Amino acid sequence: MSKAVYFEDKINGERLECEQVKEDLGGGKTECWATEEGLDAAAVIKHDGICFAVYRGTRALKGNTKEQRDSFKADAMQSFDKNSIIDADGCQVRRGFNDIYYNLRPFIMSQLYDCEDTCGETVCPIVLTGHSKGGAVAVVASKNLPTHNILKSDPYVITFGAPAPFETHTLSSGTNTQDSCEAAIDSARHFRIVTAEKQGDTLFCDPIPEHSKKKVVLDNYYFYMEFGEISKADTVHLGNTVLATKEGQIARTFGDATCQHFEDDEEQVLTDGDFYDNESLLSFLYNYAVTRPLLHDIDKYVKYLKKARAVAIDGLTKDHQCTKSWQCHDGMICDNELKTCVNDPNYITSVSHKGSTWDITVKYDWPQNVDDLVIGIFPGENNNLDLLHQCHTASITGDLFVLLELSESVQVTFGKGSCENFSLLSIQTIDFNPSFQDRAQLEFIPAEDTIPNISLNTIFNLNTNPNYITDVSSKGKNWRVTVTYDWPQNLGDLVIGILPRGSSDLDSFYECKSASITGVFFELPLLSESALVAFGIGSCENFVLLSIQTVDSNPNRLDAAEFHLVPTDAGPSEEEEETNGEPSNEEEIDCQDKSDWTRDSVQGDYMNCDWVGKKSNKTEKRCKRDDALEYCPGTCNAQCPGSVNYVGE
Repeated sequence: MSKAVYFEDKINGERLECEQVKEDLGGGKTECWATEEGLDAAAVIKHDGICFAVYRGTRALKGNTKEQRDSFKADAMQSFDKNSIIDADGCQVRRGFNDIYYNLRPFIMSQLYDCEDTCGETVCPIVLTGHSKGGAVAVVASKNLPTHNILKSDPYVITFGAPAPFETHTLSSGTNTQDSCEAAIDSARHFRIVTAEKQGDTLFCDPIPEHSKKKVVLDNYYFYMEFGEISKADTVHLGNTVLATKEGQIARTFGDATCQHFEDDEEQVLTDGDFYDNESLLSFLYNYAVTRPLLHDIDKYVKYLKKARAVAIDGLTKDHQCTKSWQCHDGMICDNELKTCVNDPNYITSVSHKGSTWDITVKYDWPQNVDDLVIGIFPGENNNLDLLHQCHTASITGDLFVLLELSESVQVTFGKGSCENFSLLSIQTIDFNPSFQDRAQLEFIPAEDTIPNISLNTIFNLNTNPNYITDVSSKGKNWRVTVTYDWPQNLGDLVIGILPRGSSDLDSFYECKSASITGVFFELPLLSESALVAFGIGSCENFVLLSIQTVDSNPNRLDAAEFHLVPTDAGPSEEEEETNGEPSNEEEIDCQDKSDWTRDSVQGDYMNCDWVGKKSNKTEKRCKRDDALEYCPGTCNAQCPGSVNYVGE
């Protein structure tokens, strides 16, 4: 159908012949109506009880007359028009495709009505279709035609090599235009076909449907056209995507799936061969020079789809070249380095549901030789990574995802890099608790024996340093620096190490201790100006880094320091503290006991300042008396933050 409408072309002296269409379709009852309005053409064809509305794409340049060249240029400009309009329903549509739809609307509405009328009591299915630019117009028509109440059923849309007609943009009202477009069509009835062919070690796809802010150059023997930044990265495809390969393999997914995204400053050169696979010397030389196949020709689409009917392989097979994982057969992913379909390593080792709650614990093996691991969540059975719902840089202490807007199941991705730019390592499905299907809370916990010992340089270079320290303070010319920090959640065996400034070796700890809820002291007489404070799990001998931060000495006492690391109220529970892998060297203090307080202690002689008391007004007064907080900063509020009132300065 889409091929037939190209023959309605006055400029090139051609006209659609229904008998030829019938022959190409292999017989059957066929009726045809066609029109050409300026640059635009369409046909309505009834075949075997189905009404097809077909929009013509960009025509090939088949001659060198001025009229042919000018017509071809103007035709191409419609496809690359970067302007757009926002309909009354809030959907943002590229202006070129929208103008074509309205130019051909009277003909399409009239002929579709007549076609449906010939069906009598039977409801004839309606299919809107087109190749290239014609496909984009068919998508626009699917949004607008049903509003005129002339169709007896919602139309199906099947396009071939179509650019995206819709744009995604958040309006000042807060509404996203993509949401409005999706609400205006039945995405489940939309099918977008794209051709692909492997050449050497690379899979190439039809370039016309791809998203990009690339500069488009149309290079022809007769002329050279530069469109500037015509295509836009914020265009969006809706519905099903079907990739058809030369070997007859078919890959399918749902949503805005493309083969690749071009960089903003990249140049995409198209020849007339990208629109029509003619035998011109230029097309042959161009294909040979850039070593990529010309895939936009309508005959390629017909050929590849006929092959697919015979082969019928769903998804690209193992070791087939690929660009994204949605193209690979079930259970496989596209290896980021090899660019071929490979078996998924399946890092998840167990998934457990907690009773009838929404809590799900996911245990997994941290991939080997991967420091910058990211975990992403996206909806349902779809493996289109562009639909990522949530993403975290993985933490060796675990990650929590609260999913209030998803239901039944999610896809989990493990990747290397960052949430904005990661290389896929694995995709797996996690089902929600059968007793709690409308939401979930997923906790990801890595196996301890797979956790990497991340180097200092790596954690400094990544945007993954949790920054547990909340406050650093010092007084007068006192060499003590009080460092307040948040104890990492769900962690008992916390270890704190001090390294010299500028160190990048975890084996060079100046001092290391197991953390304590009462605080730990580090005397640093040989370190000046500043030091590195590292938080980790395990033990001082087997230290796994969580976070590292620089702490400056007292500006009035840069020759040495004593760091007092004090946790906030976010310390571990009693159960977690009991499981601490390495016992603390700090003397345990029972904050409810009454001990003696040495009032005449000298400043700096902190070993005598061991008095603590119960929470009461009397405690507060005694702490304030004779500047106890200044002379004994390790007492009152500091030694027992969970038991003794903080009384201020």
